[in-house]
Amino acid sequence: MTISKSPSEHPHRGFEYPDSVKKSDRNEPNTDHGAGGGSLAGYEYQIDVSVWLALDLLLGSKQAREMFLEPASQEDLEAELEEFEPGIVTGDATLTSYRLVVQAKLRTGDAWTVANIQELLRHGKRRTSARDRLRDLSVRYLLVTSAALNGGTKNLQVAQPGVWPKPVKMPVAIEKVLPPNSSGRVAIIGSKDQELAPR
Repeated sequence: MTISKSPSEHPHRGFEYPDSVKKSDRNEPNTDHGAGGGSLAGYEYQIDVSVWLALDLLLGSKQAREMFLEPASQEDLEAELEEFEPGIVTGDATLTSYRLVVQAKLRTGDAWTVANIQELLRHGKRRTSARDRLRDLSVRYLLVTSAALNGGTKNLQVAQPGVWPKPVKMPVAIEKVLPPNSSGRVAIIGSKDQELAPR
């Protein structure tokens, strides 16, 4: 059971550099521009979600044996999960594994719409998009967000990681931008605030 994170990339919250260390040499987010405060808040939200998921998947539900924070694929979090799927014959069961790819998004203002989710799934300039990751049938995608869900996006809402919406619930507009057989492999945990208290 391992959780790996690169401390060189993520200074501890609460740590302050001495005044003698030039700002250009500090390993910290740039908050000089207007969006800096929002970027820092979003970064802290990603950390909170990662810790919450690690505790839930590794210690709570014990669906994962290891987890990687900010892996090479550049998603926020990935884990190998085991899913218990009953077989056709009573008393038989098949244990299958899948890779869970999680993205944490702190969002203020409007709730997520179908168009917003479409854009998020397609987006991928410095990282592989969720849409491209879903070409691998062993991958499932989970969005954890502070914002509420609106319209058809509510069909993808789940209460906890490891639970998946039925494939028929996937909004057609979202299904059209994803690879075949993506329905049932995309889920959203919405209205998850920064305190991440049990719901």
